[in-house]
Amino acid sequence: FTQQKAPSTKLVHLVHNAGMDLAAFHVALTDNLERQPDGTFMFTYKDKKINLPTINYQKKLWQRAFEGEPTDKNPRLRLVRNTGLTAIEQDLQGNLERIISPLSDHAPCFLHGDNTTQNVLVNGTRIDYEKVCVGHPFIDLASFVVDMNSFPLEQSFLQGYRPVIQLERGLIEFGEEFERARLFAALGFTGTTLSKQRHHEAKAF
Repeated sequence: FTQQKAPSTKLVHLVHNAGMDLAAFHVALTDNLERQPDGTFMFTYKDKKINLPTINYQKKLWQRAFEGEPTDKNPRLRLVRNTGLTAIEQDLQGNLERIISPLSDHAPCFLHGDNTTQNVLVNGTRIDYEKVCVGHPFIDLASFVVDMNSFPLEQSFLQGYRPVIQLERGLIEFGEEFERARLFAALGFTGTTLSKQRHHEAKAF
């Protein structure tokens, strides 16, 4: 994390509430999922039925990220610029499946798919649902905490999320999987964009 001045009490409180809101969001909307024979999920919302894909971990994008010269749009360059840790880059390149696969082994959860601070309003409302999908809940959490880039705020956010999700879904361990999700989010590989033909369905939210 970058060195920053301590966040205000008001901001810490808002972020804590954002964690609680995300947990409630995950629980309520996941309850409306129905697995289909083809592996996708049917989601019912306000009498509308929307077929949601499972999260696309964009393996081809990961692979391209480590081939050739980095460009401004290449996550490989972002990683090197932000951390300078080429060892991490080599680890990702050599262990792509090991890093991604564990995030898939979890009970299905409705994901916003682009749960950054820009898409969560002060009152907890979420906007921009073009990347909704089904996957591991850590993806939504990691997207938010990476975007905040503040350890105190991350702790406040997770302290808000944990009790609600554990009450409704049981104990969730925040360990190596969460760190993988954090790195996954930091590189920009989050969510799966709906096709242009289905953007109108996202507006149903």
